[in-house]
Amino acid sequence: FYSSIFTITAISVERYYYIVHPMRYEVKMTLKLATAVMVLVWVASGLLGLATVFGWPSYSSLRSISAAHCSLHWSHSGHRRAFSVLFTVACFCLPAAVIFTVYSNVYKVARMAARHSQTTIITTRSAALTLVVIVGQFLLCWLPYFSFHLHLTINNPPKIPADLEKAVTWLAYSSFTVNPFFYGVATVLPATLCP
Repeated sequence: FYSSIFTITAISVERYYYIVHPMRYEVKMTLKLATAVMVLVWVASGLLGLATVFGWPSYSSLRSISAAHCSLHWSHSGHRRAFSVLFTVACFCLPAAVIFTVYSNVYKVARMAARHSQTTIITTRSAALTLVVIVGQFLLCWLPYFSFHLHLTINNPPKIPADLEKAVTWLAYSSFTVNPFFYGVATVLPATLCP
């Protein structure tokens, strides 16, 4: 899922240049840059994925392979706390800050344009709706997941409700399902409202 979060962040920056700096968009957004960003997204995702694997308990200490499941709550690792903080910052805090900043700037530009023309009020509403939907969806899906795992690492509670971990994990995974819809609406809605 690292690649999904990093891709959403990259798309947000790309949308920012397309809307806020349309004259620079053609010059900045080249095939070479797009390729470099895709490679960076997948390399960063691979490195974080490998770091996660090193924290899992070995299968030799488990009675059955079904006892192992994919979870960020490592059982016996001295690096658990450092990784959880790095994981939360790299995969949630930084992308959330970038996404929020980028869409806030898009909204500001739309609002300034609306002051100069009455016909762009719809554009301002569309930009505000996009900001709320994209940032809200990201926070709604991922904040519980990262908060839960960071809480487990820092406080180390004696018993974790398995259903709670499943719930926050599936809520986070639901982001993968709704992202295409929200980004499609965010792209089509302004064009539909302002022909």
